[in-house]
Amino acid sequence: MFWNLQQQAEIESNTRDISTNRGDMRWNDRKITNMKYQVDLLTNQTDAMMVACQAMWEVLRDDAKIGEEKLLKKIEEVDLRDGKKDGKMPKIKDAAHCIKCQRPNNPRHNICLYCGEQLSKAPDPHVLMFSASSAPFTLAAHF
Repeated sequence: MFWNLQQQAEIESNTRDISTNRGDMRWNDRKITNMKYQVDLLTNQTDAMMVACQAMWEVLRDDAKIGEEKLLKKIEEVDLRDGKKDGKMPKIKDAAHCIKCQRPNNPRHNICLYCGEQLSKAPDPHVLMFSASSAPFTLAAHF
């Protein structure tokens, strides 16, 4: 009889564990589904951005007669706005902007490297308009 009670207790414990694990598996399945949705959304937004960038480049090249060298120079300038050549848009909070010459500086500096003015931490309106968090949603809405 004692053996039966012990086995019954173990069966009930294992049943609770199985139920808990099934709940965890359902939770994980929902998380995976949500992550897949997020990846698909980001992929669609990236595709829309690539189409928009290609179209803008073709207009600049064909209508404004801007060469690839000038475009690459501007890409590098934008990339360096946060003081790092990393192929990423600067985060608004990272860039320190000069009030006098409006050039971006590394936030570690207190004085503008270009003109010597005391730096303000106010964000550049161009960086704000095209920040990584807002641009994909704005462009993707038009496609």
